[in-house]
Amino acid sequence: MSSRKLRVSSLLVLLVGTLVVSGLVAPASLAQEEGDLVVSIVEGQQPTDAGRNDLITASPFDSTSPADGFVQVEVSKYISVEEELVLVPAEEGEVEVKFRLAEGAGLAEGTLSVSPELTDEGGIATFDTSLSIAETNDFMATDYKIVPQARYASEITLLEEGWPFEGDPSDGFDIWEDGCSGTGCNVNLRSNLETYTAQGNFGLAASQLSGELVTCPTQRVIFSNKTFFHVTTGDESEVVRLETHITRADMKAAANNGQRHIGWCIGLESPDPWEHNGAAYTPQTIGGKTFYVALAPKCPNKKTAPQFAPCIVSQSGDNDGGSFIRGFVLGGDPPRRT
Repeated sequence: MSSRKLRVSSLLVLLVGTLVVSGLVAPASLAQEEGDLVVSIVEGQQPTDAGRNDLITASPFDSTSPADGFVQVEVSKYISVEEELVLVPAEEGEVEVKFRLAEGAGLAEGTLSVSPELTDEGGIATFDTSLSIAETNDFMATDYKIVPQARYASEITLLEEGWPFEGDPSDGFDIWEDGCSGTGCNVNLRSNLETYTAQGNFGLAASQLSGELVTCPTQRVIFSNKTFFHVTTGDESEVVRLETHITRADMKAAANNGQRHIGWCIGLESPDPWEHNGAAYTPQTIGGKTFYVALAPKCPNKKTAPQFAPCIVSQSGDNDGGSFIRGFVLGGDPPRRT
């Protein structure tokens, strides 16, 4: 489900793909001027999915020590050599770089927080301190994209100059309610009443969206207009432990009240896990994609429960009119209703 789905302000950015090599002569017909900057996100260092207010890096949901590094922007400048304009890397500390949100159809709106970074000796600006977005997006319908901007550091005090140089927007990415990376990391929803725990070394995130996207006919739904999504950086073979706490207030607010009917209605991209754990599933089309939907059954063996995910290990009261459900779900990006 997750969408792995550019605004140009001046003619100079058209040269990003063809003139980024240091020392390449610019065609005179494009009328570049000495001192113009060419700005582009470094290949392989694009922004990726992140949790709300977490540092956006080149590794999904990994804001601390990303395996693929941090988001980086390369800046080159035009200089005149023997009456020809050539591109060379910006010097260390010469150029300041930041981002703005891209705008347009299919793009999410939010609040971007970013601290400008200076170029290093190779003309690269690395965003390892501040680059985050405060709002989640509906990843089924929209993407976030960010646009790199640059100006000479010597012009920082000239506020009226703004950011005269821009590059192409980034690839699309999503912002989730909470995200983490690594074995045993936790992701929480509903004020920590939903806790997902990674059972392997992968990225993990979760969000809740409005809507009824999967349906199990025998289920009495507690959250009637919400679908819960978690996502991992791999596929359905990854396993996530899930603990859901349904409070007494949740019970009373539900149209279908009653602890006995609480369960997890889950849509999977393959029917194989359902066949493995004996659940009766039905195919449903969601957003043009077929999912195999069933109520998670009881795990046949607590010691080997992860092998039968999605399944429920235990369900018990909280001694205050509510209920806990504990079990295992699969990776990928399966929709769930509770």
